[in-house]
Amino acid sequence: MVIQRKRPIPRHMMSDIKTGGKKPDFVSEDSWENWKQKWNTPKLQKVCDQNSKNRKSKATIGGSTPSTHTGGTATHYEHGKPLARKLGRPPTAPELFVHTNTKNGDGKTFINEKSKDVNNAI
Repeated sequence: MVIQRKRPIPRHMMSDIKTGGKKPDFVSEDSWENWKQKWNTPKLQKVCDQNSKNRKSKATIGGSTPSTHTGGTATHYEHGKPLARKLGRPPTAPELFVHTNTKNGDGKTFINEKSKDVNNAI
C-alpha cells in the first residue's frame, strides 16, 4: 500500500532519503525509480558537487570556515522569544545572530572565525 503525501517532502528529509538509499514506504516504485535516475544524471551530480564545494569553501568573509550556527532545529523566531524576555524587547537581527552563533549564547565565544568575522562586519 502506497501512502500519498499531501505536503512536499522537506529538503533535509529528501537529503536523508537520497543518502540512505532506501525507498520510504510513502514513495511509489515509479517515483523511486525516477528519483534514482535523476540523482544519477551528470547535471545533478555537477550541481551537488558544486554545492558541496561551496559549503566547504574557505573563500568566505576573512577566508574562514563554512557557516554554521548553534540553533539546532529551532527557528530564529523561537530563539528570539527567550532573548526578548531577557532583553525586555524584541532582539535586533545582530543580537539574534550573536545569540545563535556563540557557544551557549554567551555573546563572546563565537563558534568559528566566519561567525566572528560576520559579527565584526555588521
